Order: sequence, then C-alpha cells, then structure tokens
Amino acid sequence: MRIPKAKYKNIKKFLIFFAFVLVLQSSLSIYLYASDNATNSTGYTVAYNNDGKLQIVQDAYLPVGSYLDLNLSAAEDLFIMDNAMYIADTGNKRILRIRLDNGKTDVLGEGFLRTPTGVAADKEGRIYVADSGNNEAYRFNKNLELEQVFTKPDTPNFGIHANYKPLKVAPSKDGGVYLINEGSVAGLVHMDRYGGFLGYFGASEVSVNPFYAMADKILTEEQKALFLSRTPPSFATIIKGPDDLIYSVNRGNAARPVKHNIGGDNILQNSQMPRVQNAMDIDVSDDGRILVLDSDGYITEITPDGYLINIFAGPSNTERAGLFTLPTGIATDHRGYIYVLDKEKNNIQIFAPTQSQSMLHKAISDYRQGNYEESITLLTEVLRVNNSSRLAHTYMGKNYVQYRDYEAAAEHFHISEQIADYSGAFWEIRNDWIQANLFILILIFALIIAFFIMRKSRKRKRNRAINKGEYVPGRWETIMDKNAFLYDLKQISYAVFHPTDNAYEISVGRTGSFASASFIYVLALVLIVALRIGSGFIFSERIRNFSLSTFSLGFIVFLALFIGCNFFIVAIRDGKGTLADIYETTAYAFAPMLFIFPIATILGNFMTLNEGFIYHFLVWLAVIWSVILLVSSYMQIHQYSLGKTISTLLLALFAMAVVVIVISLIWLVVQQMIQQIQEIHLEVTLHD
Repeated sequence: MRIPKAKYKNIKKFLIFFAFVLVLQSSLSIYLYASDNATNSTGYTVAYNNDGKLQIVQDAYLPVGSYLDLNLSAAEDLFIMDNAMYIADTGNKRILRIRLDNGKTDVLGEGFLRTPTGVAADKEGRIYVADSGNNEAYRFNKNLELEQVFTKPDTPNFGIHANYKPLKVAPSKDGGVYLINEGSVAGLVHMDRYGGFLGYFGASEVSVNPFYAMADKILTEEQKALFLSRTPPSFATIIKGPDDLIYSVNRGNAARPVKHNIGGDNILQNSQMPRVQNAMDIDVSDDGRILVLDSDGYITEITPDGYLINIFAGPSNTERAGLFTLPTGIATDHRGYIYVLDKEKNNIQIFAPTQSQSMLHKAISDYRQGNYEESITLLTEVLRVNNSSRLAHTYMGKNYVQYRDYEAAAEHFHISEQIADYSGAFWEIRNDWIQANLFILILIFALIIAFFIMRKSRKRKRNRAINKGEYVPGRWETIMDKNAFLYDLKQISYAVFHPTDNAYEISVGRTGSFASASFIYVLALVLIVALRIGSGFIFSERIRNFSLSTFSLGFIVFLALFIGCNFFIVAIRDGKGTLADIYETTAYAFAPMLFIFPIATILGNFMTLNEGFIYHFLVWLAVIWSVILLVSSYMQIHQYSLGKTISTLLLALFAMAVVVIVISLIWLVVQQMIQQIQEIHLEVTLHD
C-alpha cells in the first residue's frame, strides 16, 4: 500500500523527534527527575520525640529521580562540588564528572587508574582521586590534567615498612590531601601539595572503661599486650566540609561522626550525637548538616551542633525507589537534595526534602546565623504540625535563650529533656529570683541560725538540770519514753552517731522491735523513692520510666535476701546475733539516709548542674555513712572483729548471688516444663 505524502511527512517528523530524544537521552545518561512527580516514600522516617524515643514522623525526604544508565560498575564513592558530581567508577577504572545543570559528562583516568575508591574536589575545581590498586593518590586540575601524584612517603616518621594503600581522599589547603590508608590506625595521612608527608592527623581515641583502668594497675606490659585490645578503630570515610574542616566516621559498630579542628581533635562534643552502625560514607551540606550513610542503606541526618534530625531510607533487595541494596556513597547539592550511590544496583538515587523538612532546616540555619525571630516563626509552624518534635523544642529553647527569655527557654528545654540547656536557663531564672527576693532569703537564713542557737541553748539547760538532779521531762518526752514504738523511733537520731551503743541496746532488748524496724524500712523506701523522682528535673529519674511496684518489690526482695543470707552465714561462723537482731540493726543502719535524703531531695529542686556535686556528695555521704553504721552494728551484735565482719558481709552478698542464680535456673526449667506440657496438650487435642 502506498503511503500518502502528507502522512509520510508526519512519520518523518516523528522519526526525527524520536532520534532527537534518543540522543538527548544518551547525553543525559537517562537522568530521570521531576520534583512535581515525587514518588511516595517506601521507607519510614524516624526522629526523637519528647520522651527521647525514636518514633515514625512525617517523611523528611522523598525519592524524586535517579541516574539509571551511567554504565557504572561497582562504584565506590560519590562527591558533589559546585554543581558537579564526581563518581569513583571503580569497576570501570575511571572517574566520572557530571554537570548537574546540563548532564554533560567527562571521563577521567581511563587507561591508568586501576582501582579508584575515593574521589573529591575543591573550590578551585581540582579533582582528587585515591587509587588503592595503584597504591597512589592523584590531583588533577579543572581541565582534567594530572598535576600531582601522591606516592608512599619515604620518611621514617611515616614508617619504613608501613603499608600504603589510599582508600579515601579529602583535599587540604593549597592542593594537599588527607588520605585514609588501609589498615592504618595511626590517623589520616596528611600530605602537602607536593606529596611531602606532614604527619598523621586526627588519630582515633581508645575508650577506657573501669575494667581497663583496673587492668592497667594489675597486669604487666606483656599481659596487657596479650589480653587487652588497645588498637583504635580505623577510619571508614572522610570529607572536607564547607567550613574547610575535616569530618570523619570510624569503622565498626556504634561510631559517632567526628568534626576535626586544625589540630585533629574532635570539636563536636555533644553527648547526644547519634551513633551509626557500619558507616559507609559521610557528607556535609552547605548549611553544615551532617549525613551519614550506613551499610544497610539508612541515612542519619545530624544538625551542625550534633543533634539527630532524623533517620530515613533503608535496605531492599528489589528495585524499590528510596531503598538500597549496597550503598557506598552519599552527597548533597546546593538545593539540599541528597544523592546516594548504590554499588550493587549501579545507580544513583536522588531525594528531595519535603516542605516540613526544608522548614526545619531553615529554622536551624536561621538560629545559627542569628536570625532568631525567623527561626522561632518557622519552629512554631513545625511544632504546629508535630508538637512532639524533640529537635524543634530544643532549638526553640535555644532561640529564647538568645532573647534572654529564660522562662520560655526552660519550658522548651524541659519538654525536650535537654538537661544541660535547662540547667543554664534555670540558673538565670534562679539568679533573677534571688536578686528580687534577697531579703526573704536573708530572713530565712537568720531564722535557721536562730533555731539552732535556741536548740543548743535548750540542750545546755537540759544537761545542767540533769547534772543538778532538777530536770523534769516534758509531756511529749514522757510520752515517747513510755511508748516503746515511739521510743524506738526516737533512737534513730541516737543511732546515727552511736551505732555500737544502739546495737548493744538492741541485743539486750532495750531498743528495737519488729514493728519499729518495719516502719523504718517503709520510711526509708518512701524517702529513696522521693529522692529518685522528686529531686527536680535535673537530678530526678523520669516518672514514666519509674515503676513504683517494681522498685518496691526489688527493695523488699533485696532486704529479705540480705537479712536471710546474713543470718545463714552468721550461724555458720558462730555469730551472737539472732535473726531479730539482724532485722532491727539493719533497719537502724538506714538512719543517715532518713536525715540526709530529704535534704538532698529538697536541694535538688533548686540546684543546677554547677552545684550538682553537692547533691551527689550528700547522696553518697548518706550511703557510705549507712554502710559504716551497718558494719559497726554487726561487729557489736555478733561480737566480730572488723575483718571478720567485712568478710561475713561479702560472703552474704555472694550467697545472695547464688540464690538469685539458682532461682533463675529453676524458673527457666519450670518454664520449659510448662511449654512442653502445653505442646503435648496441643498435639493430643489436634489428634482427637
């Protein structure tokens, strides 16, 4: 059949247009992107709520595009600088430079790169490559011409027999480099622009727990080398941030990102800095946010101050947008878009921040730039959408501090449980209150002094009257002396400074009873609970995390085991005290806590972290004093020496541990028996 000329022209136009699309497709490497057609997130975004727990929140980022046909092969690294994306295409032994605005692609290193595993660039457009296969690193100019080869340093301070295999690279000033050297734990290799070795930079520290500290004093140097691992972790990846500082993260589990100063020390000392499992890459956005990519495909976003913003993305073995199989590189562009390289899928996925996320980023950036009013406005909108955002409340409080509105700041810090920040705001509030009510404080202080002076005076008169035989007990004192229960409670203050005499009174039956001792135990439990949850926001445990029933049951069980095991050990070691003596004497050992804990609880509501040592001193003073009273009292009722008393108490603690282990084993056996009976019953029922 013959095609009409008009239709032929239409087909010809269509073929020309189709060919044009193919050419455009190849030049842009099939870069699929459309902000208006963002797909729904296939993973969850989690962030801290006001209770300090991770919860699912609004999506922070959505996948909006991909580089699907770059013909990558086992690519290891990704970097973006000045609207250009650099890819270490390891399997193809090359570096790709792709312009983000027009898709223009340049190829670097074909023919001489062997295993490029790291790539970076600087503001002058120079490109840096770490080639682990060639055991070299390179610097190229912006025209892709080789300028410098960084070979193994031959200086003794590098190590004559040290391995040299660059894995990752970051530029230093004037064209030098920082290199991650495979297997090196001494730090980053720092070289100048001519390849001269300047030394090791930012070596990782080894954390020393109490076990290591004790082992240091006991073991010999040979034993330490054999049994104690003191090797610091090696670096996983590095990057030079927009502030010209080096950021890094270590290999292994629970690693925290590090921001190095010019001396290599970590200047990001925020205790709330999140930890990352098996970090693969790190990037720093233009506004200072830190993004860490782990081996499971999760992206952890952190503020420049070290607070967690959120965690999103995740793993997937299938082709699902927003999830990854084997991610190896992460980078951000000037818009805040995130690019993630997947080594297994050989593609790059792009994420765009949602409106709420962009608002949060802007609020944090405004705070850091001093635009506090704008930051408060944005954070107010964020909290309107998600009032449980711990991060939003934290930065809201920080903004109010800058306005010296410490009441509002303390309120937000209280909600977000930022104890250190709350302490600073509370110090200012307390200081203003003290200045406004100084006369009242002086009056209260004078009344306290007058009370102690009058009490001391009455005590002297009482002693003089007793010595002359003229003392007549008051009505209340007579009642307490005649009532055995009240007399026993009166002896609590006597036991604080005379534990031996009080123990003797108990052993001969003049003081103590089951009722009074039980009352003291209950009172001690109440005061301990009050200390735990009533010492103010700074020093108290959160009520939602405290179970009164569990704590009370644990207190009762501990006392029962302690008293029972003590009696068991004392019976074996010929002690003189009875079970009743142990029960009553142990109760009076709580006497210092009964007097000091209420004081610590009250003061805790008015103290800041600056005075925290006073609070902790009072608590430990009460505990240590009680232990001393317990040892002194046991020496008296059992007629033991100091050494024998201490050894008896240690044996009792050991017996308690044995009892707990035996009961736990019995409970496990009973559980297994019950489970087997249930399975047998189920099987019989099914057969019937």
